[in-house]
Amino acid sequence: MKSTNIKTVLGIDVGTTTIKAIIVSEKGDILGSSHLDTPVSVPNPLYEEIQHDILWERVLSVIKSCLKNANTHPRDVSCMGLSTLRSSFITWSKETGKPFHNIITWKDQRSHKLAEQCDKGFQLRLLRLISAPLYAITRSKMHQLRKNYHLDTTLCNVKLAWMLRNNKEVKKSAENNDLMFGTLDSWLLFKLNGGRTNNVHVTEPSNVISTGLWDMFTQAYSTQLLRYFDIPGTILPKIVDSSSPHDFGTFDCNIIQDILRTSDTIPNIPITAVMADQGASAYGLGCTKKGDMKLTFGTGTFFNMNTGKEPHCTFDGLWPLICWKQQGILDFFVEGHVYATSASIEWGKRMGFYQDPNETSAIGYESNDIDMLCFIPAFHGLQEPFTDPRAGCGFIGLKKDHGTKEMTRAILESIAFGAKAIVDRVEEQLGYAKNTKEIKVDGGASKNDFMMELVAELTGKTILRMPSSDMSAIGVGLMAGIQANVWNNRDSLNPILLPNKIFKAISTMEEKRKLISRYQTWKKACKHFSGFYSRT
Repeated sequence: MKSTNIKTVLGIDVGTTTIKAIIVSEKGDILGSSHLDTPVSVPNPLYEEIQHDILWERVLSVIKSCLKNANTHPRDVSCMGLSTLRSSFITWSKETGKPFHNIITWKDQRSHKLAEQCDKGFQLRLLRLISAPLYAITRSKMHQLRKNYHLDTTLCNVKLAWMLRNNKEVKKSAENNDLMFGTLDSWLLFKLNGGRTNNVHVTEPSNVISTGLWDMFTQAYSTQLLRYFDIPGTILPKIVDSSSPHDFGTFDCNIIQDILRTSDTIPNIPITAVMADQGASAYGLGCTKKGDMKLTFGTGTFFNMNTGKEPHCTFDGLWPLICWKQQGILDFFVEGHVYATSASIEWGKRMGFYQDPNETSAIGYESNDIDMLCFIPAFHGLQEPFTDPRAGCGFIGLKKDHGTKEMTRAILESIAFGAKAIVDRVEEQLGYAKNTKEIKVDGGASKNDFMMELVAELTGKTILRMPSSDMSAIGVGLMAGIQANVWNNRDSLNPILLPNKIFKAISTMEEKRKLISRYQTWKKACKHFSGFYSRT
């Protein structure tokens, strides 16, 4: 592996199911990529963890493989960017650098009883009660958020509080001022910088908002929330902008010295951008203006719309989140999500409906009229528009002449219907969303033509699919490269940032009427499965 003096940028995305790395040249060409599965474990039905030691090994392995596949020497990598899944955290010792437990993911439910107890408690009920009239008088976004605030296990706050109460090592370390807390980006930055040798302990707004401990209005940790959850502020990382020439430190290339087969000293690679995965995807897709929309069909279906400099705080099936923070200025987006996208597709494969998920688009087109057959994708409960964590999962409307093709089509339709439900809710709450005529899509399942055509017909919006489904890695790499002056703007990467396929609504009025009727039937079917686990 020899240095070529061609400037390149390394983008890394650590997601819920996959760890990806991609190297892009200064000309905008993808030189190489690599990926491995994220080492998720489910030690009991309420727990979902990522094995921290295996994850770290795989992150390094993906970086090494990507460099080899791109035939790129680390010396030619001008900078790197890091994108990570949100709402997942780990704690470790300041003195030894060793974690006290595995990474607790956003799906983990061990703290659900504590969350229910807190949400029904006097303090949060009082907060909602006081904030409602204050919002009516002032129309303040802050009071709107507080009057609609409900606690669940999605964010880190209640899970960290649970850990401090139930893990003796974590509790003792906190008492001894030895504890460090971080979302996945913070911990990986700590490791990439050489661990406790340099003790880098930072994060940025698109990730820290998922802790549920940060106030987006004051742009600081909330002393009220820290006091409420009894969490010491000393354990929290410093918050910096999403792109910075120095704040994230550098990747210590000595860690991957073995692939170079040389004892020469290799300069460290500056880490110049960090973002949460959906923000990184939105940046790569060019959703930088108010009203810009994107759909990511990955582990879940995530819809994001840029809301500019103001958050949308209704919490009625939608969440106010941070896109990124650059030069001290926050950009917000609103998010709606459905969790079981990849789980539904993988389940169909395990059931033998198809051998390869790539076959499903053709099956969708070939299948017969499925009449009233519906699939309810509630492996993790139902999200928009039902918001029911106790919903059941399954088929309804099966007939004796239905087979695997029809059941496969029902699975694909359920994913498209979930996307339609989110878009409808956004347009109901934010009128200007109706003026947006395009939705950009990425994620593995966006390769499914049948499903993307359905989304276009259901929403009435043009669907733009990018040539690469790895837009989180590309997006954070793009931000990193602009920060490091590899590129001046997005236009330098047009070859990989322009859509390679466009889907438009082309059905007749009668066909559209039938499709919307199918959608309404599906929503009715979902109601039959709502609260299933509350009744058993």
